[in-house]
Amino acid sequence: MSAGGEPVEIIRGIPLAERLRPQSLEEFAGQTHLIGEGGMLRRLIESDHLSS
Repeated sequence: MSAGGEPVEIIRGIPLAERLRPQSLEEFAGQTHLIGEGGMLRRLIESDHLSS
């Protein structure tokens, strides 16, 4: 078992980028002016008004 409780065989099959990818905005490092409290990108994401 890994420290997170997953069997080691499963973890070995998952790419490192997938294992380390942030799951929420709070896990992002940097860019606080965009994704921090009141940031433009955070407001757009939370209001579901993203465009391409």
